[in-house]
Amino acid sequence: MADIAANENHCITAFDALRSAVEKKIPIRQNYEDHTCPLFVTWHKLVDGRSDLRGCIGNLSGLSIKDGIPQYAVIAGTQDHRFNPITPSELPSLEVCVSLLVKYEKCENPLDWAVGTHGIIIKWDGYSAVFLPEVAFEQGWDRETTLQHLIRKAGYRAPLTPGTEAWDALLAKIETVRYQSSRYTMSWEEYLKK
Repeated sequence: MADIAANENHCITAFDALRSAVEKKIPIRQNYEDHTCPLFVTWHKLVDGRSDLRGCIGNLSGLSIKDGIPQYAVIAGTQDHRFNPITPSELPSLEVCVSLLVKYEKCENPLDWAVGTHGIIIKWDGYSAVFLPEVAFEQGWDRETTLQHLIRKAGYRAPLTPGTEAWDALLAKIETVRYQSSRYTMSWEEYLKK
């Protein structure tokens, strides 16, 4: 697959799709080449100098970005179970980030990745979870702390204490894939100028 990079046109499509879903009035622009790629769309609400997560949904199996970006922009904005659906009055406070996931590699072990460079996908015994590359960096976590949070995100509830036999046994079961992300972020104000 050719190297692809997220760009402003992807963010314009995401905003157009969300506006179309919540305001029911605008066409969706798609001024970019189509590729097949795993992707995520993330919405943040900018409040008093803070950037609060407002929705984040994606697809790890790869799909047409012409179909996936508008689809996941709407799903992330209106169907992320952690949040109420975004309303038209919130649009001016939003920022969107489109992440195209690239360069997948199987890890030698669950700690075989770099904070700030890689996202990780973990799987074991029916559990699975994923963090985008920016999560650990933005939270200030090291690799072990990130892995602990990701294991919890997967739904695992047994005690987690790094350095114990139980921790080492759990790590031996976990299959890990690392990947990188090409991201582009756009605010509502920037979007209105396009």
